[in-house]
Amino acid sequence: QLVCRSKHCTGTVVLACSMKMHSRGLCARCGDREKQFLLGPAGPHASTHVYDGRVWRVNDLDGKVFIENFASRQPPQQHPIHWRSTKRLQPPNLVGVIPLGPDDGRRGSPKGRALCPNDLILW
Repeated sequence: QLVCRSKHCTGTVVLACSMKMHSRGLCARCGDREKQFLLGPAGPHASTHVYDGRVWRVNDLDGKVFIENFASRQPPQQHPIHWRSTKRLQPPNLVGVIPLGPDDGRRGSPKGRALCPNDLILW
C-alpha cells in the first residue's frame, strides 16, 4: 500500500514512481502543490531542481547538450555549486529542456520566468 510522502497527509496516492522499492508517492492535492513549486519563477522559493541557461550547441553524434550562462533558480546560499563534482545533472537523472524563447536582453527576457503547465518539454 502506497502512502503520500507529505507529512500528516492520508490522501490516496495518484503519483508514484514505477520502481517497486519506492513505497511512497503523492496524493492529488500534494502533487498539485509540488507541481506549482516546480513551475514558479526564480527566487528564494524556487525549486533547486530548475535551472536557467542558453543551449548553444547540441552534438549530433551523441546528443550531448552544451549550455552557457547556466544558473540554478535558487542557488545555494553558503557555497556556490561546483559543477565539475556535483551529481545534480549526472546520469541517471532525467533532464528536460523547456524552450522559453529568445533572450534579447530587454526587460521581457524569459530568463527566470515562471513556467507554464503547457510549456513544451524536450527530454
